[in-house]
Amino acid sequence: MKQTHSITVLVLLSLAFCLQCRPQKVEQSVKNSTATVKTENYVLDTIITKRIPLTVDDEWATINYHLKVKDWKKPVEWTFVVVNDKDTIYEIVSIDARIDTFFYDNNYICYDSGGYFANKKGWYLNGISNFHCDTLSPKEKRRVDFKKCSKDYFLSEFGANKNEQLDNWYMFWNDYDNKIILIYTFNDAPECDPELLVYFNKLKRFVPIYAP
Repeated sequence: MKQTHSITVLVLLSLAFCLQCRPQKVEQSVKNSTATVKTENYVLDTIITKRIPLTVDDEWATINYHLKVKDWKKPVEWTFVVVNDKDTIYEIVSIDARIDTFFYDNNYICYDSGGYFANKKGWYLNGISNFHCDTLSPKEKRRVDFKKCSKDYFLSEFGANKNEQLDNWYMFWNDYDNKIILIYTFNDAPECDPELLVYFNKLKRFVPIYAP
């Protein structure tokens, strides 16, 4: 059995909201704590935890990113889960066989001096657990475009009852009427073009307001 580190990172986000047309980036301040555990068959078993605000009404969620590595020469296992109270509002589970050989290419992603191990460790230990959060004010012009884009998603993803899904769509935008919206993007691969996600309280999940 090999000793590995379980890392818990608590991120306290300080939000500077303003009612301007330009979205404001949410700054992150990080507090680290480490503990040593014994994990069978893994050279690394790391958990990174971050706290994020879902709305401007003081509703929060927890990101749990769990990385398990048996051999850095092989694809790694990881999960990225966002939990609000007891509800899982977003989840990705992956074994990254598809992109593993891409880490040899410094044009794909490059950490430190580059190379397979530096790029791979840099991504899984640092890059993948990062996220981006913007604010969208009630006067933002893009809000109209996002409203149109999200309608198609509600109709295609949330069941066969068209009238019910339209009701959900109307309710979502009514909930955020005259409110600042927090928009999140999470990355599951270096080259991905992520969806823009917003929390919808009724469905207890993130929903896309724009999907590339």
